[in-house]
Amino acid sequence: MMSLIWGLGIMVPEAKAQTVYAYTDVQYVPSNRYVDGYTTTWLDYLAGLYYDPAVRGELYRTDMNEEPLDEGYDVGFADIIDAEVYLFSTNYVEGKTYCTSGTHFIIDAFTGNRTIVFRFYPCITIPIPPPPTPPLPTPTPNVTSVTFEQIQTSTEPISPNPVVSPHNPGIGRRIFPDDDVPQDGVDRRLVRVTAALSQPIPNVLVYFRNFDLDDPATDPIIDPLGNAGDDNNGMPRAGTLRECSTTSNGCSASTDSSGVATVVFTVIRQPGDNFAIAAGVIPAEVGAVNMNGIDLINGSGQVIPTSCSTELVCRSEMLTVWRRLHIEVDSMGEPQQNFVLGTTTQIVRIRAGQQATIPVTSGQPLEENRFENGRIVVNNRSFRVINNTANTVDVQGGGALTTIFSGSMYQLFDDDDFNDDDGPPPGDGTLDGDTETDENIPEPPDSLLQPNDSLCSQS
Repeated sequence: MMSLIWGLGIMVPEAKAQTVYAYTDVQYVPSNRYVDGYTTTWLDYLAGLYYDPAVRGELYRTDMNEEPLDEGYDVGFADIIDAEVYLFSTNYVEGKTYCTSGTHFIIDAFTGNRTIVFRFYPCITIPIPPPPTPPLPTPTPNVTSVTFEQIQTSTEPISPNPVVSPHNPGIGRRIFPDDDVPQDGVDRRLVRVTAALSQPIPNVLVYFRNFDLDDPATDPIIDPLGNAGDDNNGMPRAGTLRECSTTSNGCSASTDSSGVATVVFTVIRQPGDNFAIAAGVIPAEVGAVNMNGIDLINGSGQVIPTSCSTELVCRSEMLTVWRRLHIEVDSMGEPQQNFVLGTTTQIVRIRAGQQATIPVTSGQPLEENRFENGRIVVNNRSFRVINNTANTVDVQGGGALTTIFSGSMYQLFDDDDFNDDDGPPPGDGTLDGDTETDENIPEPPDSLLQPNDSLCSQS
């Protein structure tokens, strides 16, 4: 803390030979980067019998002193209460000079006349700190490996691609980004991508780029683009890099104390889609990377390896999306109470060979189209149901003209006749709601479910 203190002043003769004291100060505090000032006027006992002290204080920066940075005015009381003004500013600039202007008064206790006793104007200059010593140069590191780790681990975590067919020759690694169980609720598309430097240097920016590698299959139907790449089926084709700062050369993340930079990569869920990540500390080198089939090449046309020593850019293995086929094996079961009873609500005439709509009620709305191709029996007449709404049934007339009166009882059968034992339509009168014990559709035998990786391809 630097300060400039001005000494005491002796009162002029108009103060009846008593003593007036004055003090004005200015200082700066480098640790908190502020400037403050202080000015005060006070009286001894005898002067206080006739006068009150007063003071006006102003804080200036000399190169902009048209307007004070802070100001104030205070009046004390006799020799009991001093007149004080505190000044403060956060306008802290190295090399600039700051001053406190202190004007000290006495006020006649009987007439109220104010007399200037002293004016002080102490100043102080904030020194310019010397430039920091430049740090010693550190050797430039490079990325030596780029690896994957599934954030929400699946029942089968990221593992080597198996060699199962010419369409899947076992190159790179595979990921299952789908649900482990129905309604899993866990996002298994997220992959942690880790780039390790050759030296454990923190706060180094590592640049990442993601690529849609070519499908390694040689079948032109599976891979019609040859070695061009950009042939994934999901969108965006190359996946998405997250939790990094986007740049024109990809995205960047800083290394930790171990020299490791981490980003998050979101794969797409189309089976057979392939990805790779390139990483390096020189953005222009990472931005110059291109694809050639399943290889990545640098700006000089050289193939980028997955295990690096002095290379300026390193890459991950190829990551391929695999999916599971979830099969639920069910039995339909034998139907129970597969009919509805109710009454008609309007007079309807049904002519032979024509369609008619019967308004009905059953205490609750009908399930729409549940009774399609079923049967309705009303007034001892049976009609084939075409379809139904919540309160109407469309039927096909047959035989003679039939009149259905309002309030007639009806029975409506839901009958899909899975075993075809109720005779051919229309209106044969035998649809009975599938209540036979042989109408169940049993579950298929487990022998029909044979997993076989050799049938899977990368496309």
